[in-house]
Amino acid sequence: MSLYRSHLPARFNLAQALTQAQPAAGRGNQTYMVCGEQRLTFQGLAEQTARMAGALEALGVRPGERVMLLTGENLRFPPLFLGVIHRGAVAVPLNPLLTPQDHLGMLHDSQASLLVVEDNLWPLLARARLPAGLKVALTGQGSESLETGLPRLETLAASQPAERAPEGCGPDAPAFWLYTSGSTGVPKAAIHRHRDMMAAWELYGRGVLNLRPGEVTFSAPKFFFAYGLGNSLAFPLLAGATAVISGQPPTPRALLETLARHRPAVFYAVPTHLNGLLNLYQAWREGREDPPAVLPTLDHLRLAVSAGETLPAPLWHRWKAHFSADLLDGLGTTELFHIVISNRPGASRPGTTGTLVEGVEARLARLPDPSAAEQDNPPTVVELPEAAPGETGLLLVRSEAASPAYWNRPELSQAVMAQGWTVTGDLFQRSAEGWFTYVGRNDDMMKVGGSWVAPAEVEAALMTHPAVAECAVAGAATPDGLGQAKAFVVLNGNYAPEDSLAEELKAHMAQQMAAFKVPRWVAFVHHLPKTATGKIQRYKLRG
Repeated sequence: MSLYRSHLPARFNLAQALTQAQPAAGRGNQTYMVCGEQRLTFQGLAEQTARMAGALEALGVRPGERVMLLTGENLRFPPLFLGVIHRGAVAVPLNPLLTPQDHLGMLHDSQASLLVVEDNLWPLLARARLPAGLKVALTGQGSESLETGLPRLETLAASQPAERAPEGCGPDAPAFWLYTSGSTGVPKAAIHRHRDMMAAWELYGRGVLNLRPGEVTFSAPKFFFAYGLGNSLAFPLLAGATAVISGQPPTPRALLETLARHRPAVFYAVPTHLNGLLNLYQAWREGREDPPAVLPTLDHLRLAVSAGETLPAPLWHRWKAHFSADLLDGLGTTELFHIVISNRPGASRPGTTGTLVEGVEARLARLPDPSAAEQDNPPTVVELPEAAPGETGLLLVRSEAASPAYWNRPELSQAVMAQGWTVTGDLFQRSAEGWFTYVGRNDDMMKVGGSWVAPAEVEAALMTHPAVAECAVAGAATPDGLGQAKAFVVLNGNYAPEDSLAEELKAHMAQQMAAFKVPRWVAFVHHLPKTATGKIQRYKLRG
Protein backbone atom coordinates (compact mmCIF):
# COMPACT_ATOMS: atom_id res chain seq x y z
CA MET A 1 0.00 0.00 0.00
CA SER A 2 1.48 3.37 -0.98
CA LEU A 3 1.92 6.00 1.70
CA TYR A 4 -0.29 9.09 1.42
CA ARG A 5 1.70 12.21 0.55
CA SER A 6 0.30 15.69 0.91
CA HIS A 7 0.87 18.20 -1.87
CA LEU A 8 1.00 21.57 -0.17
CA PRO A 9 2.68 24.74 -1.44
CA ALA A 10 6.11 25.78 -0.22
CA ARG A 11 4.56 28.75 1.59
CA PHE A 12 1.75 27.34 3.67
CA ASN A 13 0.06 28.36 6.91
CA LEU A 14 -2.26 25.88 8.61
CA ALA A 15 -4.40 28.60 10.21
CA GLN A 16 -5.13 30.19 6.87
CA ALA A 17 -6.01 26.84 5.29
CA LEU A 18 -8.39 25.95 8.12
CA THR A 19 -10.14 29.27 8.55
CA GLN A 20 -10.57 30.10 4.85
CA ALA A 21 -11.85 26.73 3.58
CA GLN A 22 -15.55 27.24 4.33
CA PRO A 23 -15.85 31.00 3.64
CA ALA A 24 -14.26 30.27 0.26
CA ALA A 25 -16.93 27.58 -0.31
CA GLY A 26 -19.73 30.04 0.46
CA ARG A 27 -20.41 28.72 3.99
CA GLY A 28 -18.95 31.64 5.94
CA ASN A 29 -22.25 32.39 7.73
CA GLN A 30 -22.87 28.78 8.73
CA THR A 31 -22.19 27.63 12.28
CA TYR A 32 -18.78 26.14 12.91
CA MET A 33 -18.98 25.57 16.67
CA VAL A 34 -21.57 25.54 19.45
CA CYS A 35 -20.92 25.78 23.18
CA GLY A 36 -24.02 26.06 25.36
CA GLU A 37 -26.00 29.03 24.02
CA GLN A 38 -23.04 30.49 22.13
CA ARG A 39 -22.26 29.98 18.45
CA LEU A 40 -19.30 30.79 16.22
CA THR A 41 -19.56 30.95 12.43
CA PHE A 42 -16.83 30.02 9.98
CA GLN A 43 -16.45 33.69 8.97
CA GLY A 44 -16.45 34.77 12.60
CA LEU A 45 -13.60 32.35 13.31
CA ALA A 46 -11.58 33.69 10.37
CA GLU A 47 -11.96 37.28 11.58
CA GLN A 48 -11.24 36.46 15.24
CA THR A 49 -8.16 34.46 14.24
CA ALA A 50 -6.73 37.41 12.28
CA ARG A 51 -7.44 39.80 15.15
CA MET A 52 -5.83 37.41 17.63
CA ALA A 53 -2.71 37.12 15.48
CA GLY A 54 -2.48 40.93 15.53
CA ALA A 55 -2.87 41.00 19.31
CA LEU A 56 -0.07 38.46 19.72
CA GLU A 57 2.21 40.53 17.51
CA ALA A 58 1.38 43.57 19.64
CA LEU A 59 2.52 41.56 22.68
CA GLY A 60 5.85 40.93 21.01
CA VAL A 61 5.33 37.29 19.98
CA ARG A 62 7.69 36.42 17.11
CA PRO A 63 7.45 33.59 14.56
CA GLY A 64 8.81 30.32 15.91
CA GLU A 65 8.27 31.19 19.58
CA ARG A 66 6.12 28.98 21.79
CA VAL A 67 2.84 30.28 23.21
CA MET A 68 1.37 28.18 26.03
CA LEU A 69 -2.44 28.07 26.18
CA LEU A 70 -4.02 27.33 29.55
CA THR A 71 -7.73 27.64 28.85
CA GLY A 72 -10.99 25.80 29.22
CA GLU A 73 -13.18 24.19 26.57
CA ASN A 74 -14.91 27.21 25.06
CA LEU A 75 -15.30 29.28 21.88
CA ARG A 76 -12.25 31.40 22.76
CA PHE A 77 -9.89 28.49 22.17
CA PRO A 78 -10.12 28.00 18.35
CA PRO A 79 -9.27 31.61 17.38
CA LEU A 80 -6.56 31.70 20.05
CA PHE A 81 -4.95 28.43 18.95
CA LEU A 82 -5.20 29.34 15.28
CA GLY A 83 -4.17 32.94 15.93
CA VAL A 84 -0.85 31.71 17.33
CA ILE A 85 -0.27 29.60 14.21
CA HIS A 86 -1.41 32.47 11.94
CA ARG A 87 1.32 34.59 13.57
CA GLY A 88 3.87 31.88 12.70
CA ALA A 89 4.40 30.95 16.35
CA VAL A 90 3.88 27.53 17.94
CA ALA A 91 0.66 26.85 19.88
CA VAL A 92 1.03 24.59 22.93
CA PRO A 93 -2.31 23.77 24.62
CA LEU A 94 -2.07 22.68 28.25
CA ASN A 95 -4.42 20.39 30.11
CA PRO A 96 -6.27 22.62 32.62
CA LEU A 97 -6.97 19.60 34.85
CA LEU A 98 -3.30 19.15 35.70
CA THR A 99 -1.72 20.70 38.78
CA PRO A 100 0.11 24.05 38.81
CA GLN A 101 3.31 22.09 39.39
CA ASP A 102 2.65 20.12 36.20
CA HIS A 103 2.06 23.35 34.30
CA LEU A 104 5.22 24.91 35.68
CA GLY A 105 7.23 21.91 34.52
CA MET A 106 5.89 22.29 30.98
CA LEU A 107 6.45 26.06 31.00
CA HIS A 108 10.09 25.57 31.93
CA ASP A 109 10.49 22.69 29.46
CA SER A 110 9.00 24.59 26.52
CA GLN A 111 11.01 27.82 26.97
CA ALA A 112 7.83 29.65 25.95
CA SER A 113 7.77 33.41 25.42
CA LEU A 114 4.10 33.86 26.37
CA LEU A 115 1.54 32.17 28.59
CA VAL A 116 -2.11 32.84 27.77
CA VAL A 117 -4.20 31.83 30.75
CA GLU A 118 -7.92 31.92 31.44
CA ASP A 119 -8.62 34.47 34.14
CA ASN A 120 -10.29 31.91 36.41
CA LEU A 121 -7.18 29.69 36.18
CA TRP A 122 -4.62 32.44 36.74
CA PRO A 123 -4.91 32.48 40.58
CA LEU A 124 -3.52 28.92 40.62
CA LEU A 125 -0.30 30.13 38.99
CA ALA A 126 -0.16 33.72 40.19
CA ARG A 127 2.09 32.96 43.17
CA ALA A 128 4.28 30.44 41.39
CA ARG A 129 7.83 31.20 40.30
CA LEU A 130 7.34 31.44 36.55
CA PRO A 131 10.27 31.16 34.14
CA ALA A 132 12.31 34.33 33.80
CA GLY A 133 11.27 36.41 30.81
CA LEU A 134 7.88 34.72 30.39
CA LYS A 135 5.10 37.15 29.50
CA VAL A 136 1.54 36.47 30.69
CA ALA A 137 -1.75 37.57 29.09
CA LEU A 138 -5.28 36.86 30.30
CA THR A 139 -8.23 35.62 28.34
CA GLY A 140 -11.80 35.07 29.43
CA GLN A 141 -15.02 36.86 30.24
CA GLY A 142 -13.82 38.57 33.42
CA SER A 143 -13.49 42.32 33.78
CA GLU A 144 -10.18 44.12 33.25
CA SER A 145 -7.90 43.14 36.10
CA LEU A 146 -6.37 46.30 37.56
CA GLU A 147 -4.89 44.22 40.37
CA THR A 148 -2.66 42.20 38.09
CA GLY A 149 -1.93 44.76 35.44
CA LEU A 150 -1.79 41.90 32.92
CA PRO A 151 -2.90 42.55 29.33
CA ARG A 152 -6.17 41.02 28.18
CA LEU A 153 -6.11 39.44 24.73
CA GLU A 154 -9.71 40.27 23.88
CA THR A 155 -9.05 43.97 24.47
CA LEU A 156 -5.93 43.93 22.31
CA ALA A 157 -7.65 41.91 19.58
CA ALA A 158 -10.61 44.29 19.36
CA SER A 159 -8.37 47.01 17.94
CA GLN A 160 -6.79 44.75 15.30
CA PRO A 161 -7.99 44.41 11.67
CA ALA A 162 -10.26 41.46 10.80
CA GLU A 163 -8.16 40.66 7.74
CA ARG A 164 -4.47 39.97 7.92
CA ALA A 165 -1.90 38.14 5.81
CA PRO A 166 -0.63 35.06 7.65
CA GLU A 167 3.01 34.40 8.31
CA GLY A 168 4.38 32.28 5.47
CA CYS A 169 5.74 29.17 7.14
CA GLY A 170 5.79 26.02 5.03
CA PRO A 171 4.28 22.55 5.50
CA ASP A 172 7.21 21.24 7.56
CA ALA A 173 7.50 24.18 9.97
CA PRO A 174 6.35 23.55 13.58
CA ALA A 175 2.76 24.70 14.12
CA PHE A 176 1.77 23.20 17.48
CA TRP A 177 3.05 20.91 20.18
CA LEU A 178 1.08 18.38 22.17
CA TYR A 179 2.30 17.07 25.49
CA THR A 180 1.74 13.35 25.89
CA SER A 181 -0.87 12.34 28.45
CA GLY A 182 1.59 10.74 30.85
CA SER A 183 -0.07 7.31 30.82
CA THR A 184 3.41 5.74 30.83
CA GLY A 185 5.30 8.36 32.84
CA VAL A 186 6.66 11.91 32.36
CA PRO A 187 4.92 13.89 29.58
CA LYS A 188 6.92 14.86 26.49
CA ALA A 189 6.12 17.49 23.88
CA ALA A 190 5.48 15.99 20.43
CA ILE A 191 6.21 18.55 17.71
CA HIS A 192 3.56 18.77 14.98
CA ARG A 193 3.89 20.59 11.69
CA HIS A 194 1.58 22.76 9.60
CA ARG A 195 0.83 19.80 7.33
CA ASP A 196 -0.10 17.27 10.03
CA MET A 197 -3.73 18.28 10.57
CA MET A 198 -4.30 18.41 6.82
CA ALA A 199 -2.94 14.88 6.45
CA ALA A 200 -5.03 13.55 9.36
CA TRP A 201 -8.14 14.99 7.73
CA GLU A 202 -7.44 13.30 4.41
CA LEU A 203 -6.46 10.00 6.01
CA TYR A 204 -9.15 9.64 8.66
CA GLY A 205 -11.67 12.51 8.72
CA ARG A 206 -12.46 12.15 5.03
CA GLY A 207 -11.04 8.69 4.34
CA VAL A 208 -12.76 6.76 7.16
CA LEU A 209 -15.49 8.93 8.67
CA ASN A 210 -16.52 10.65 5.42
CA LEU A 211 -17.61 13.72 7.39
CA ARG A 212 -20.15 15.75 5.45
CA PRO A 213 -21.04 19.44 5.21
CA GLY A 214 -23.74 20.36 7.71
CA GLU A 215 -23.25 17.31 9.93
CA VAL A 216 -23.10 17.91 13.68
CA THR A 217 -20.33 16.25 15.68
CA PHE A 218 -19.64 16.01 19.41
CA SER A 219 -16.34 15.02 21.00
CA ALA A 220 -16.20 14.10 24.68
CA PRO A 221 -12.36 14.36 24.58
CA LYS A 222 -11.28 17.98 24.89
CA PHE A 223 -9.05 20.28 22.83
CA PHE A 224 -5.88 19.57 24.82
CA PHE A 225 -6.07 15.89 23.75
CA ALA A 226 -4.74 15.21 20.21
CA TYR A 227 -7.84 13.13 19.51
CA GLY A 228 -10.17 15.94 20.62
CA LEU A 229 -8.21 18.63 18.78
CA GLY A 230 -8.66 16.80 15.49
CA ASN A 231 -12.29 15.93 16.21
CA SER A 232 -13.56 19.37 17.24
CA LEU A 233 -11.15 21.93 15.79
CA ALA A 234 -9.72 20.61 12.52
CA PHE A 235 -12.17 18.16 10.97
CA PRO A 236 -15.31 20.37 11.08
CA LEU A 237 -13.37 23.25 9.52
CA LEU A 238 -12.34 21.12 6.56
CA ALA A 239 -15.64 19.23 6.24
CA GLY A 240 -17.97 22.20 6.69
CA ALA A 241 -19.49 20.44 9.72
CA THR A 242 -20.62 21.87 13.06
CA ALA A 243 -18.74 20.90 16.22
CA VAL A 244 -20.49 20.84 19.58
CA ILE A 245 -18.21 21.34 22.57
CA SER A 246 -18.92 21.42 26.29
CA GLY A 247 -17.06 22.96 29.18
CA GLN A 248 -18.62 20.48 31.58
CA PRO A 249 -16.73 17.42 32.85
CA PRO A 250 -17.68 14.43 30.64
CA THR A 251 -19.86 12.61 33.18
CA PRO A 252 -22.39 10.12 31.78
CA ARG A 253 -25.32 12.43 32.55
CA ALA A 254 -23.62 15.47 31.03
CA LEU A 255 -22.73 13.53 27.88
CA LEU A 256 -26.28 12.26 27.46
CA GLU A 257 -27.71 15.73 27.98
CA THR A 258 -25.46 17.12 25.22
CA LEU A 259 -26.23 14.21 22.90
CA ALA A 260 -29.98 14.56 23.46
CA ARG A 261 -29.94 18.34 22.99
CA HIS A 262 -27.80 18.61 19.87
CA ARG A 263 -28.44 15.22 18.24
CA PRO A 264 -25.05 14.89 16.55
CA ALA A 265 -24.38 12.49 13.69
CA VAL A 266 -20.90 11.60 14.98
CA PHE A 267 -19.93 11.07 18.63
CA TYR A 268 -16.28 10.70 19.66
CA ALA A 269 -15.43 9.07 22.99
CA VAL A 270 -12.98 6.90 24.88
CA PRO A 271 -14.01 3.51 26.29
CA THR A 272 -14.45 5.02 29.77
CA HIS A 273 -17.14 7.37 28.44
CA LEU A 274 -18.99 4.56 26.66
CA ASN A 275 -18.81 2.32 29.71
CA GLY A 276 -20.17 5.11 31.90
CA LEU A 277 -23.11 5.72 29.55
CA LEU A 278 -24.02 2.04 29.49
CA ASN A 279 -23.68 1.73 33.26
CA LEU A 280 -26.08 4.66 33.66
CA TYR A 281 -28.63 2.91 31.43
CA GLN A 282 -28.17 -0.25 33.49
CA ALA A 283 -28.75 1.70 36.72
CA TRP A 284 -31.97 3.10 35.25
CA ARG A 285 -33.19 -0.35 34.24
CA GLU A 286 -32.39 -1.82 37.65
CA GLY A 287 -34.10 1.03 39.51
CA ARG A 288 -30.91 2.21 41.24
CA GLU A 289 -31.35 5.68 39.73
CA ASP A 290 -34.41 7.55 38.57
CA PRO A 291 -34.59 7.47 34.75
CA PRO A 292 -35.78 10.35 32.58
CA ALA A 293 -39.33 10.23 31.24
CA VAL A 294 -37.99 9.13 27.86
CA LEU A 295 -34.75 7.19 27.59
CA PRO A 296 -32.42 8.65 24.92
CA THR A 297 -32.14 6.22 22.00
CA LEU A 298 -29.27 8.01 20.22
CA ASP A 299 -30.99 7.16 16.93
CA HIS A 300 -29.53 10.37 15.48
CA LEU A 301 -26.01 8.94 15.49
CA ARG A 302 -24.47 7.82 12.22
CA LEU A 303 -21.21 6.81 13.91
CA ALA A 304 -19.69 6.50 17.35
CA VAL A 305 -15.89 6.47 17.53
CA SER A 306 -13.77 5.04 20.33
CA ALA A 307 -10.04 5.67 20.75
CA GLY A 308 -7.55 6.52 23.49
CA GLU A 309 -7.53 2.94 24.78
CA THR A 310 -8.49 -0.39 23.31
CA LEU A 311 -12.23 -1.10 23.21
CA PRO A 312 -13.01 -4.46 24.86
CA ALA A 313 -15.27 -6.72 22.81
CA PRO A 314 -17.84 -7.02 25.66
CA LEU A 315 -18.21 -3.25 25.71
CA TRP A 316 -18.74 -3.20 21.93
CA HIS A 317 -21.47 -5.84 22.26
CA ARG A 318 -23.15 -3.94 25.13
CA TRP A 319 -23.21 -0.82 22.96
CA LYS A 320 -24.75 -2.65 20.00
CA ALA A 321 -27.37 -4.20 22.27
CA HIS A 322 -28.58 -0.68 23.12
CA PHE A 323 -27.88 1.48 20.08
CA SER A 324 -27.97 1.04 16.32
CA ALA A 325 -25.06 3.33 15.42
CA ASP A 326 -21.81 1.76 14.27
CA LEU A 327 -19.11 1.84 16.96
CA LEU A 328 -15.63 2.14 15.45
CA ASP A 329 -12.62 1.30 17.57
CA GLY A 330 -9.36 2.88 16.46
CA LEU A 331 -5.77 3.53 17.45
CA GLY A 332 -4.02 6.87 17.47
CA THR A 333 -1.33 8.44 19.64
CA THR A 334 -0.20 11.96 20.47
CA GLU A 335 2.84 11.35 18.27
CA LEU A 336 0.67 10.21 15.33
CA PHE A 337 -1.87 12.99 16.01
CA HIS A 338 -4.94 10.98 15.04
CA ILE A 339 -6.26 7.52 14.25
CA VAL A 340 -4.17 5.32 11.94
CA ILE A 341 -5.75 1.88 12.50
CA SER A 342 -9.53 1.69 12.52
CA ASN A 343 -12.64 -0.36 12.05
CA ARG A 344 -14.89 0.88 9.25
CA PRO A 345 -18.55 1.84 9.03
CA GLY A 346 -20.50 -1.34 8.36
CA ALA A 347 -17.37 -3.49 8.79
CA SER A 348 -16.35 -3.74 12.42
CA ARG A 349 -14.86 -6.75 14.15
CA PRO A 350 -15.36 -6.49 17.92
CA GLY A 351 -12.19 -7.16 19.85
CA THR A 352 -9.98 -5.84 17.03
CA THR A 353 -8.66 -2.33 16.46
CA GLY A 354 -9.44 -2.70 12.76
CA THR A 355 -7.26 -2.41 9.68
CA LEU A 356 -4.79 0.18 8.47
CA VAL A 357 -6.20 3.54 7.44
CA GLU A 358 -5.56 3.86 3.72
CA GLY A 359 -2.39 5.86 3.13
CA VAL A 360 -0.74 4.73 6.36
CA GLU A 361 1.98 2.07 6.56
CA ALA A 362 2.67 -0.19 9.52
CA ARG A 363 4.81 -3.14 10.44
CA LEU A 364 4.93 -5.43 13.45
CA ALA A 365 8.49 -5.98 14.60
CA ARG A 366 9.12 -9.38 16.12
CA LEU A 367 10.03 -9.02 19.79
CA PRO A 368 13.79 -9.43 20.23
CA ASP A 369 15.40 -12.29 22.08
CA PRO A 370 16.32 -10.97 25.59
CA SER A 371 19.89 -12.16 24.95
CA ALA A 372 20.14 -9.64 22.08
CA ALA A 373 20.65 -6.88 24.63
CA GLU A 374 23.91 -8.55 25.59
CA GLN A 375 25.25 -8.53 22.04
CA ASP A 376 27.88 -5.98 21.02
CA ASN A 377 25.60 -4.58 18.29
CA PRO A 378 21.99 -5.51 19.10
CA PRO A 379 19.52 -4.81 16.27
CA THR A 380 17.49 -1.61 16.37
CA VAL A 381 13.72 -1.83 16.43
CA VAL A 382 13.53 -0.95 12.74
CA GLU A 383 15.99 -3.75 11.93
CA LEU A 384 13.95 -6.44 13.69
CA PRO A 385 12.25 -8.95 11.37
CA GLU A 386 8.53 -8.79 10.66
CA ALA A 387 6.27 -10.78 12.99
CA ALA A 388 4.36 -13.58 11.29
CA PRO A 389 0.54 -13.48 11.05
CA GLY A 390 -0.89 -14.22 14.50
CA GLU A 391 2.45 -13.55 16.19
CA THR A 392 2.77 -10.70 18.68
CA GLY A 393 4.91 -7.80 17.47
CA LEU A 394 5.75 -4.21 18.29
CA LEU A 395 3.77 -1.73 16.18
CA LEU A 396 5.68 0.74 14.01
CA VAL A 397 3.72 3.27 11.95
CA ARG A 398 4.63 5.57 9.08
CA SER A 399 2.14 8.40 8.55
CA GLU A 400 2.24 11.84 6.97
CA ALA A 401 0.57 13.22 10.13
CA ALA A 402 3.23 11.88 12.52
CA SER A 403 5.43 14.06 14.70
CA PRO A 404 9.04 14.17 13.49
CA ALA A 405 10.52 14.60 17.00
CA TYR A 406 10.00 15.40 20.66
CA TRP A 407 11.06 18.82 21.88
CA ASN A 408 14.44 18.77 23.59
CA ARG A 409 14.56 14.94 23.78
CA PRO A 410 17.11 13.97 21.09
CA GLU A 411 17.83 10.45 22.35
CA LEU A 412 14.16 9.63 22.87
CA SER A 413 13.31 11.12 19.47
CA GLN A 414 15.91 8.91 17.84
CA ALA A 415 14.45 5.85 19.56
CA VAL A 416 10.75 6.58 18.96
CA MET A 417 10.86 8.39 15.60
CA ALA A 418 13.23 5.90 13.99
CA GLN A 419 14.08 6.27 10.29
CA GLY A 420 10.66 7.67 9.46
CA TRP A 421 8.79 5.13 11.58
CA THR A 422 6.97 5.94 14.83
CA VAL A 423 7.63 3.23 17.42
CA THR A 424 4.34 3.22 19.30
CA GLY A 425 5.26 0.90 22.17
CA ASP A 426 2.02 -1.01 21.51
CA LEU A 427 1.96 -4.74 20.95
CA PHE A 428 -0.40 -6.17 18.35
CA GLN A 429 -1.17 -9.31 16.43
CA ARG A 430 -2.14 -9.02 12.76
CA SER A 431 -4.22 -11.63 10.98
CA ALA A 432 -3.45 -12.78 7.46
CA GLU A 433 -6.37 -10.58 6.32
CA GLY A 434 -4.83 -7.48 7.92
CA TRP A 435 -6.92 -7.12 11.10
CA PHE A 436 -4.99 -5.79 14.11
CA THR A 437 -5.71 -7.06 17.63
CA TYR A 438 -4.28 -5.16 20.58
CA VAL A 439 -2.19 -7.21 23.01
CA GLY A 440 -0.84 -4.56 25.37
CA ARG A 441 1.88 -2.01 25.94
CA ASN A 442 5.42 -3.23 25.53
CA ASP A 443 6.19 -1.89 29.01
CA ASP A 444 2.96 -3.37 30.47
CA MET A 445 3.76 -6.99 29.55
CA MET A 446 4.15 -9.24 32.58
CA LYS A 447 6.43 -12.26 32.94
CA VAL A 448 4.63 -14.98 34.93
CA GLY A 449 6.23 -18.38 35.41
CA GLY A 450 8.60 -17.67 32.54
CA SER A 451 5.79 -16.81 30.07
CA TRP A 452 4.55 -13.45 28.86
CA VAL A 453 1.06 -12.30 29.87
CA ALA A 454 -0.73 -9.39 28.17
CA PRO A 455 -2.95 -7.28 30.46
CA ALA A 456 -5.43 -6.59 27.63
CA GLU A 457 -6.25 -10.30 27.27
CA VAL A 458 -6.92 -10.71 30.99
CA GLU A 459 -8.93 -7.48 31.18
CA ALA A 460 -11.10 -8.54 28.24
CA ALA A 461 -11.94 -11.79 30.06
CA LEU A 462 -12.76 -9.95 33.28
CA MET A 463 -15.05 -7.52 31.48
CA THR A 464 -17.34 -10.37 30.43
CA HIS A 465 -18.42 -10.86 34.06
CA PRO A 466 -21.52 -8.81 34.97
CA ALA A 467 -19.98 -7.63 38.26
CA VAL A 468 -17.15 -5.76 36.54
CA ALA A 469 -17.66 -2.11 35.59
CA GLU A 470 -13.99 -1.38 34.92
CA CYS A 471 -10.73 -3.22 35.46
CA ALA A 472 -6.98 -3.06 34.97
CA VAL A 473 -4.31 -5.73 35.30
CA ALA A 474 -0.72 -5.02 36.27
CA GLY A 475 2.35 -6.90 37.35
CA ALA A 476 3.04 -7.51 41.04
CA ALA A 477 5.48 -9.62 43.01
CA THR A 478 5.09 -12.31 45.65
CA PRO A 479 6.99 -11.93 48.96
CA ASP A 480 9.75 -14.07 47.48
CA GLY A 481 10.04 -11.80 44.44
CA LEU A 482 8.28 -13.93 41.83
CA GLY A 483 6.26 -12.14 39.19
CA GLN A 484 2.47 -12.48 39.24
CA ALA A 485 -0.52 -10.62 37.82
CA LYS A 486 -2.89 -8.57 39.95
CA ALA A 487 -6.35 -7.43 38.87
CA PHE A 488 -7.88 -4.16 40.06
CA VAL A 489 -11.66 -4.20 39.70
CA VAL A 490 -14.30 -1.47 39.94
CA LEU A 491 -17.62 -3.17 40.64
CA ASN A 492 -21.04 -2.45 39.22
CA GLY A 493 -23.37 -0.90 41.78
CA ASN A 494 -25.25 -4.00 42.91
CA TYR A 495 -22.18 -6.13 43.75
CA ALA A 496 -20.27 -6.17 47.04
CA PRO A 497 -16.45 -6.49 47.31
CA GLU A 498 -16.29 -9.91 48.97
CA ASP A 499 -13.66 -12.65 48.96
CA SER A 500 -16.15 -15.05 47.43
CA LEU A 501 -16.64 -12.70 44.48
CA ALA A 502 -12.87 -12.46 43.98
CA GLU A 503 -12.70 -16.26 43.72
CA GLU A 504 -15.69 -16.26 41.38
CA LEU A 505 -13.90 -13.79 39.09
CA LYS A 506 -10.77 -15.97 39.06
CA ALA A 507 -12.83 -19.01 38.13
CA HIS A 508 -14.55 -16.98 35.42
CA MET A 509 -11.19 -16.03 33.90
CA ALA A 510 -9.86 -19.60 34.18
CA GLN A 511 -12.64 -20.74 31.84
CA GLN A 512 -11.30 -18.42 29.12
CA MET A 513 -7.50 -18.62 29.35
CA ALA A 514 -4.54 -20.65 30.51
CA ALA A 515 -4.24 -21.01 34.27
CA PHE A 516 -0.93 -19.12 34.50
CA LYS A 517 -2.59 -16.00 33.04
CA VAL A 518 -5.22 -15.79 35.79
CA PRO A 519 -4.24 -13.06 38.28
CA ARG A 520 -3.11 -14.32 41.65
CA TRP A 521 -4.83 -11.39 43.37
CA VAL A 522 -8.08 -9.52 42.76
CA ALA A 523 -8.33 -6.14 44.47
CA PHE A 524 -11.59 -4.19 44.56
CA VAL A 525 -11.13 -0.43 44.14
CA HIS A 526 -13.44 2.56 43.85
CA HIS A 527 -11.65 3.97 40.79
CA LEU A 528 -8.65 3.37 38.55
CA PRO A 529 -5.81 5.88 38.13
CA LYS A 530 -6.27 7.63 34.80
CA THR A 531 -4.94 10.52 32.84
CA ALA A 532 -7.27 13.43 32.11
CA THR A 533 -7.86 11.87 28.69
CA GLY A 534 -9.22 8.66 30.22
CA LYS A 535 -6.21 6.37 29.77
CA ILE A 536 -5.46 3.97 32.59
CA GLN A 537 -2.08 4.61 34.22
CA ARG A 538 -1.04 1.00 34.74
CA TYR A 539 2.43 2.00 35.87
CA LYS A 540 0.82 3.38 39.06
CA LEU A 541 -0.67 -0.04 39.79
CA ARG A 542 2.53 -2.04 39.46
CA GLY A 543 4.04 -3.28 42.67
